[in-house]
Amino acid sequence: MAYKDLGELVGLTIKGIVAKAGNESPQHQLFLVFEDNSTYELYVADGELKGSWMHGSQGMARALSYLPNKQIVEQFPVPRTESASGNAGEGK
Repeated sequence: MAYKDLGELVGLTIKGIVAKAGNESPQHQLFLVFEDNSTYELYVADGELKGSWMHGSQGMARALSYLPNKQIVEQFPVPRTESASGNAGEGK
């Protein structure tokens, strides 16, 4: 793994996290979304932890839409939902 990339994470503020899973490689991915909307993806390929930056990306929208055939298994913050009356829910 290129651990030098991990040093770039120090001091950044995470505003969201998306975890995805699927049958094809990589089976599990974790996306860290930062305040500047850049995204860092962590995944395991060939038994090795790897990571990659998506600089200048669209933040949460990019993490959610990347590899659309994968299932979103966790997402933080939890998306707000619409209630039957049309008011935004608490997102719990």
